[in-house]
Amino acid sequence: MRDDSPSGRPAWAIVLLSCAVGVGFGSGAQAEDEPKTRLEFFISPVVDLHFYVRALAEGNSSAVPEAYRRAVAVAEIVGRELGGGRWGAMESNLGDCRTAAELRERFGTLPAEYRPRFGPEGKPIALRDLAVKMADEYSACEGHFLEHTWPDHQRIVQEDLRRIESDFIPQFDKLLADMLEHLGIADPQITVPIYLVAEAYFPGAFTMRTHEGTPVLFVQTRRPHHEGTLLFELILHESCHTLDMSSESVFSVLRKKLADAGVSSRSDLYHDVPHTIMFVQAAETIRRFLDGNHKAYGDVEGYYRRVGFAGTMVPPVWIEYLDGKCTREEALDRMVKATVALGASD
Repeated sequence: MRDDSPSGRPAWAIVLLSCAVGVGFGSGAQAEDEPKTRLEFFISPVVDLHFYVRALAEGNSSAVPEAYRRAVAVAEIVGRELGGGRWGAMESNLGDCRTAAELRERFGTLPAEYRPRFGPEGKPIALRDLAVKMADEYSACEGHFLEHTWPDHQRIVQEDLRRIESDFIPQFDKLLADMLEHLGIADPQITVPIYLVAEAYFPGAFTMRTHEGTPVLFVQTRRPHHEGTLLFELILHESCHTLDMSSESVFSVLRKKLADAGVSSRSDLYHDVPHTIMFVQAAETIRRFLDGNHKAYGDVEGYYRRVGFAGTMVPPVWIEYLDGKCTREEALDRMVKATVALGASD
């Protein structure tokens, strides 16, 4: 714990957990003195404030507390400017900031213009100005947030962090080892920063890449379906994204197989099929090593239903592989064949 706030209220609580271990595919366990992938959990009031405001902006506007109305209004404007899926250009810079003033300083270093990879004619977005406006509104409501909202949010997140420490972290060695082995990933020996927040917008968990190219995770701990071992599955799932960013894996192999078979990178299935493997693997790792009665997040939250074909086709194939009934290569080839047969190729 570190306390930097003038009022004595914890402004920056960090729990550093370095108990993770990795297993290189086909190479056995790492030597004890080698670096290992690990998790770092952070609790930050200004990060919590940001995701709370965004949750309000995407909810029922009539229920927004008066103290946050201006911030929510600006968030709605910024959301329209950024469009769906582009908040990461701003949110990936939230880490390490303890106050709205620090956040404003950080946002002031963002590129003046951001040109999304996708969108109408690649129209540039005034990223820096939009981000600074957000930080200014956070400065205006930060005092109210720290006095009236943060105490409850802090209690919620710290309770869930204690649950993570007691029930998840002691088992993390074998959980991560299983993930790395079955996903064909050599331990990238990275530190995975995870910021825990009390409220967030849908879907409640996000992996982003900073401008430096390193991953950062944000996880809402008390989403209705994030109770019990589902929260642990969610952490594993988001960790899959960081591993995918950092190392060759089954995901990169599958994307290449899909592309070679003529499946367009613009196709939803090009993204949904590998992504669904992440859901299945994380759920099965929890079920097999932590809780035999675990119900998969993909079922509970309706992800498998929402993605249609990928949610129906991928789980039984990947579970057959995990059960040793087929090789990983055979499982991937079956997925590619089924995807092409659906007509997803160019």
